[in-house]
Amino acid sequence: MVGMRSEARLAAPLLALPWVMGIEIGGGQSAGGLAAARQLIGHGADGLLSFGLAAGLVDAAPAGTLLCPDEVVVDGQAYPVDPALASRLAARGNRQPLLHSSRVVTSAARKRALAAGGRFAGLDMESGMVAEAASAAGIGFAVLRAVCDPVSRDLPDAAAQALDAGGGVAMVRLGLAVLRRPTLIGALIALGGDAARARRALGEAVRRIAGPTGSC
Repeated sequence: MVGMRSEARLAAPLLALPWVMGIEIGGGQSAGGLAAARQLIGHGADGLLSFGLAAGLVDAAPAGTLLCPDEVVVDGQAYPVDPALASRLAARGNRQPLLHSSRVVTSAARKRALAAGGRFAGLDMESGMVAEAASAAGIGFAVLRAVCDPVSRDLPDAAAQALDAGGGVAMVRLGLAVLRRPTLIGALIALGGDAARARRALGEAVRRIAGPTGSC
């Protein structure tokens, strides 16, 4: 499993399940996601789960929407998820394909363009690397993510630039950006609200999976 530091805490209850061996943090970046996936494979994982936040690409996927795609597309190459692993997630979410991006997409206009006419419901920077690593190792993978920034929202560049290597927020860096541009405050508050909705959705999904009614 891979994700950012805060999402790794949300996923921690899954460690009690017999089929979950560990969590590695990808930091929300492609290189980190690949390294985390390879680390788990090196430790003997026979399946991978990409867990965390994503950008929404369609209006039907507002903040807090769970994304449980049937496939992840990387540079035009489609990687289908493992149906058996995906069924264990007991998650009711959007199953449209997820698009991999090697860079942060902050523009609402760019997100709408990447949706490819509504084919892709969401986008993130780790799931494609998890898919490629799993494919190379001959093991399955699945995805459980929640939309943090919907397609209609332009992300403040300062928010993306303030992320540290572990996917946490470097508060000093963010504070300096706000001092330089106080108008960022409104956008950051809105983004924080969206992120809270996404994390609540992930937390509820984890409770369904790990609880007595979860399919585990």
